[in-house]
Order: sequence, then structure tokens, then C-alpha cells
Amino acid sequence: MGNIVNARYHRLLEQTHFLKHIPYCSKEELIKHYRDSDIFVMPSKRETFGLVYAEAMSQALPIVFSRGQGFDGQFPEGEVGYSVKYNSPTEVADRIEQILNNYDAISQRALSSSERYRWFYIAREYAKLYSEHKL
Repeated sequence: MGNIVNARYHRLLEQTHFLKHIPYCSKEELIKHYRDSDIFVMPSKRETFGLVYAEAMSQALPIVFSRGQGFDGQFPEGEVGYSVKYNSPTEVADRIEQILNNYDAISQRALSSSERYRWFYIAREYAKLYSEHKL
């Protein structure tokens, strides 16, 4: 999702029948795209946390994310999806296949695990931290 930064890759993407570039869109449009999808795949070279993974999980999407970057380590491998080396198309394809072989269970775990990112729970954790470490 977002702006095109490499025309060559965009042309290659357009030639596939199973990938789709989604330009920048509103939150309402974005949630529709999540709901129209089966798996969320975003291996990136660098990322801090990757809120989009939690957003995708909230729509019951298994995820494929970057190994060694922000979201990695949030869940055990295979629980809600898999980590991959950002520049390994073979590994990405293998992980997608693994998800497809256990899709329903991973999808349900993604949805239920996304609850930990709701603002209610995050605020409660911050309040707990502050109360435990009063200065």
C-alpha cells in the first residue's frame, strides 16, 4: 500500500494475477482491503513496530513479517504467521504455503491475539507500569 517508488517493480507486480498494489487510502477503505484479503504479507527491510500487522490480525489475517525487525518476537513462529528474510521470495512463498496448510487455526489465533493491541489493554499496561515505578 502506498506510493509507487520503483516503476520497474510496479510493472512486474501488475503482471501477476495474485498481487495487487493498493494506493494510499482512507482508514475505511483500508479496512475493506484487509477484509477482502486472505493473508497479509509485508516483508520490509527496516521497520520500527509495524502497526499494520496488528491491524491485519484484527481482521483475522495471518501475517508474514520481517525477521529481526519491529514486529518479530511478538508471537512464537507460526502462531499468527511467520517471519521471513525481507529479500527472500522463496522463503516468503514457503511461509505462505505453511499458512495455507493451517489457515483456519492461524487465522483464528491472529484475530484473538490482536486483542492485546486494543487501546484499552495498552492503557491498562501503561497505568500498571506507572503505578509500579512511581518516582
